[in-house]
Amino acid sequence: MRRTLGAAMLAAIVASCTDSPVTPASGGIDFRTYTITATSAGEGGPQLTSHDVPVDTARIVISGPTSKTVSVTPPETTTIDGLAPGTYTAELEAYSGDELAYRGRVTGIAVTAGENTAVAEAIIARTVLRLTALGQTVQLDGPAGTAWQSSDDDVVSVDASGLVRAVANGQATVTGTLGTATASIQAAIEQAVANITVSPSNGTIDPGETLQFNATAFDDGGSELNPQPTFLWFSSNHSVAIVDEDGLAMGVGGGASTVSVAAGGGAGIAALDVNDAVGTHLAFSVQPPSLARPGGAISPAIQVEIRDASDALVTSARDAVTLSIGDNPGGGTLIGTKTVNAVGGIATFSGLSIDNSELGYTLVASSGSMTESTSDPFEVNDRARDGDIAIYKDYDAWSGEARVEVSLQASPFDLVLDSDFFIRPVADFQTGIPAATSLIFVTSASQTADPVLAMNDPAAVANVDAWVRGGGWLVVHAADNVAGDGYVVPGLSGKVINTNECTGSTIMLFDHPFVRGPDATAATADDLTDTNVDHAGCGDNHGTLVGLLPPHATVLLNATGSAQPTYATYRHGDGRVIVTTLTMEHFPPSRAELFLSHVSWPMFGDLAIPPVALPVATPQYAPQTGGALSWQSWTRPPGG
Repeated sequence: MRRTLGAAMLAAIVASCTDSPVTPASGGIDFRTYTITATSAGEGGPQLTSHDVPVDTARIVISGPTSKTVSVTPPETTTIDGLAPGTYTAELEAYSGDELAYRGRVTGIAVTAGENTAVAEAIIARTVLRLTALGQTVQLDGPAGTAWQSSDDDVVSVDASGLVRAVANGQATVTGTLGTATASIQAAIEQAVANITVSPSNGTIDPGETLQFNATAFDDGGSELNPQPTFLWFSSNHSVAIVDEDGLAMGVGGGASTVSVAAGGGAGIAALDVNDAVGTHLAFSVQPPSLARPGGAISPAIQVEIRDASDALVTSARDAVTLSIGDNPGGGTLIGTKTVNAVGGIATFSGLSIDNSELGYTLVASSGSMTESTSDPFEVNDRARDGDIAIYKDYDAWSGEARVEVSLQASPFDLVLDSDFFIRPVADFQTGIPAATSLIFVTSASQTADPVLAMNDPAAVANVDAWVRGGGWLVVHAADNVAGDGYVVPGLSGKVINTNECTGSTIMLFDHPFVRGPDATAATADDLTDTNVDHAGCGDNHGTLVGLLPPHATVLLNATGSAQPTYATYRHGDGRVIVTTLTMEHFPPSRAELFLSHVSWPMFGDLAIPPVALPVATPQYAPQTGGALSWQSWTRPPGG
């Protein structure tokens, strides 16, 4: 492909572009031919004739002894006459549409009267010569004797034959001179990415391990780009490996991946294999809960992860993992499926339980030669979860002498009103139960129907039921209410009616923490006995639970001389209900054990606490009906 830089009838400079071994990028020079001839006009004097202008419009500016500007519309021929003899300069501006296509300038034109004057003319293109690779060449052709020169040999070199060679990125002007005619072209050298190499070309790593890949961009001539471009890195499989913006790859899981890099239209790739991860140790990702119920499914399900040396999950692992009891202070037995295969590197144990209550159990996870893992210590106990204690009542009915508050503030409870426990009106059930509440006592209401109506409101019934099912413990004194009505209690088949039977009670299950008392050991002074739960008169029991309890309920007390339950308990969802028809109003000192058991069992469950003296019924405590009370979560006291 030839591209004409200039032409003349005599001594013309003709430049052309010949494809070199390295092909020039698109957008190179479009050279056109323009010829100016000086002719004799006879009597009219010296003339210049313009012809062969391959553009839309052009103009010729003549300067010298006589100055003139003429317009030319191809292909017409224009005669410039009326020139005085002398030396002239002719300049051509050619247009394609409104855009300047090229400009030519010829100096030293000698015009003599009566003679033709030949003008050597050169044209400068509207675009520069663009070279995109170092070493790329372009041949500029000119008549013998044309002298070639570069304005910056460190960027572009040109030899005596007019061969232009790209040396470095930058710009320079190449000029050809023949006599008084010159032709110049702007050469721009800007390396373009032709291909990219990646080092290393392949690699193998373990999950969690990293490998640095480096990229080098080359132009079409095989020279490194200087400076190097900004590279974009990609991984073909993110489940196998990932790569960051700097080319640092990290293994994720076993398999094959391709690491790719791109810049400026070029691309390169490398192969990356990631070994299947090898599990080196186990770790509990879901610990046992701080409190688990004896014999009840440990929830949420315990999960153990298989991890590699970098502590990353081995998602391909399918090894069998076994759980066993580590620390076993209660001599318990782990019940359920104790060995499961990992799925995605995670072994999930559902439905496990431990049968005996005690503090400080741990579980140990093992699998082959992998390093074992030990869980956090946890408690197995049938008690209310840690949290806030709330007493719902509307008058000082739960012990006529406010004995409940006095006792809660005595050892072993050591609770402080307005800090560790709080008192709320029963109507508050209708607006919801604070999430932090773990244990609720609802007292009887023998003086007014308002508490009964408030608790039996549909919104209150729904809120209480949902709270118990979610794990709350509810203690309800369902009798001793106004005649003809009773509380709606979650899990019961009907209301507990106040029958005013005024019966005493008899113990039905001696081996129970409610009966064994606060120290949870048998045959101690605070144990309940048939004597201290049986009291003549109407200060003991005002109703019955017969026909109301669910089949799985445990009956702890019966009305004396009958099979009518007066104190029972049952699971309801994840929580527990303790319901009684005892009045809990009158506590002679000889029967304080009943109150202690009533409160200590939900708080301490099956586990022993240090034996303590019984609290005394002094002094009077002002009843509370709610208000601005601060809350503080209660946890089982140390050593208890």
